[in-house]
Order: sequence, then structure tokens, then C-alpha cells
Amino acid sequence: MKSSQVIALGIVIALVLWISSGYIINGSSATPATQAQQEREILMKVRVKTFNIENVTSVVFVQGQLEPWRTVTLRAETAGTVDQVNVEIGTRVKKGDVLVNISMDDREVKLARARAQLAQNRADLEAAERLFGKKMQSENSVRAARANVAVAEAELAAIKLEIERTSVRAPFDGVVEERSAELGSLLERGDSVVTVVDDSRLKATAQVPQQSIGSLSLGQSVKISLITGEQVNGTLTFISRLADEATRSYRIEVEVPNTELELVSGLSAVLEIPTSESEGHFLSPSLLTLHDDGRLGVMAVNESSQAVFYPLTIIRSEDGGVWVAGLPQQVRLVTFGQGFIQSGERVIPVDEASTINNSDS
Repeated sequence: MKSSQVIALGIVIALVLWISSGYIINGSSATPATQAQQEREILMKVRVKTFNIENVTSVVFVQGQLEPWRTVTLRAETAGTVDQVNVEIGTRVKKGDVLVNISMDDREVKLARARAQLAQNRADLEAAERLFGKKMQSENSVRAARANVAVAEAELAAIKLEIERTSVRAPFDGVVEERSAELGSLLERGDSVVTVVDDSRLKATAQVPQQSIGSLSLGQSVKISLITGEQVNGTLTFISRLADEATRSYRIEVEVPNTELELVSGLSAVLEIPTSESEGHFLSPSLLTLHDDGRLGVMAVNESSQAVFYPLTIIRSEDGGVWVAGLPQQVRLVTFGQGFIQSGERVIPVDEASTINNSDS
């Protein structure tokens, strides 16, 4: 082989060795900047967002329904024929309004007789007292005359009450829900006449589980979501002291104002009852992940750009997310890419806000 060919082959071999060794012309090694660049290229980029702790109220949710505040079925307190009906079903009435009249029959005659008897007995008493003063009448005679007056007064009061009971009156403001009596009906004492419902306020009733009953207190505010989509607020007015034997739950009642008479009883409702105050973070369910051991939690990134798994406890859920406990006061959570990293792994965190701003620009 010619010497020139040997020299050329040596130059080629030297050039290949130089390129593969990573050395530059002056013989120095690869720069730290190059190594960092290579490391960044193999690290996973994840999107992160900072979350801060907030105050959160723990809530008990129970199914219930609206009921009238009070309902009464008025019954005949005296016998007789209905001779006047003043209301129909759905009529709004005021306290004291006459709803149905029962015929007087001979009650007016009995009233006149009772009044006359009382007047006579009072006159007899006056005469007996005068004669007793003149010692012409015994004391027993005066006592008998006084007893006769008392009996006559009682009989007069009884017939007046009997006459008063011929008018069936509304016991409170409300609406006529049912009417059993018709014009000409013959009523006996105790027969149903009219049912009146007080709907100026309602009550939401529900059964609360025994594990939650101890955190409730009378007078606290309750949020009520109706099946119609309406939401109203009420006040807890009753907590049963006895559990239902079948369900071991406790009945509660919540007073609901209805001054505009817009609400109707019978509607299904969800009662939201606050129980205690605590601290937590409000997260989207999409941020939650399962650890290899089955624990529910989230992936976060610490100050050293390492992925950290935090197990969580769910405080409550609501529209749009869940309130959780178990996180530091301020934490950077992985919002995209959490399914591709492991706890302890180094990552490249990219702030979500900057990502959004860059996309906007």
C-alpha cells in the first residue's frame, strides 16, 4: 500500500474516533449545558395548577317532602241539617269565617225559655234574700234559690254554646281542601264537615340517619332543593327523640315560609343540612387518581420538581367538583399527565396559567 493511502486511512480512523468520543477540537469533554439538555428531553412534562386551602362546611343530604304546616278536619259539634254552605273546594278563608251553617231548629225557643227561667230564678232569689233579712225565710231557702239561679245560668250558657256551634268557622287562615257537607245534609255530632289547610307556611320533613343526628341543632338554617328546580331556605324546628324502629333514623321538620303561596305541599325535596366547619380544597373529579394500592388521591409536584402522591378524604361533593382533605395549604397539582408518572419521579412542571396565556397569544 502506498504511503499516501496509509496516511489518508489514518486520518479517517482518527476522525471517526474523535466524533464518537464527544471531544471537541481542543480535547475538552461535553459541556454541562449539553447534559442538562439531554436530561430534559427524557423527563415527562406535566401541566400543573396551584390550589389553596379554603373553609368548607360539611353537609348532610337527606330526601324529604313538603307538607302543610297544619291541617284540620272540622267536624259537627251539634246535630242538625245543613242550611247554608259558604265555601267550595279551593276557597281561601280567614280565621273566623263561617264555612257551613246548621239549621237552628228549636234552639231559639230553648234560648228564650232559658232566659225566662233565669229571670224568674233571679227574682225568686231576691225575694228569698229580703224575707231572710226580715227573718221570715230560712237560710236553706236562700241557698236553694241561689242554686236555682246557678242552674238557670248554666242552662242558658249551654244553649248559647249549642247555637254558636251551628256555625262551623275557619280556625285559621287557609284554603278549603275538602268539603263533606252539602246543602240539606243531616249531620250528627262528630260528622266531617270541612278540611282546611294552612299553607301560609309549610314544613319539609325527612328522616336523618342516626350517625348524623348528633350534629343537628334546632334553629339552624336548612337549604331545600325542590323537585321543580326551586330552592328555598328553612329553619329546623323539630328533631325527634325517638328513632324509627325499622330504619333507625330520626324524623326532622323544617319550617318553610310561603307568604306568596307559591309552594304546594307534597313536592319531593332534598334537604341540605350544614353540620360542621373544616378546611379543604375544591377539586375537579378529573384530578383524582388511584394509587397502586387502591387509595384515592391526587398527584402533585413539589419544589424539587418531583411527583408526589397525596391520599385524600372526601368531605363533600357538589355540582362541579368535590371538597377534599389531606393536602397542604398550598399545593401544585398535576392537571394533565398524572396517569403517566409515578410518585418520586422527576418531571417538568408547566404552569397551566402560562399554557393558557400562550395559547391565547
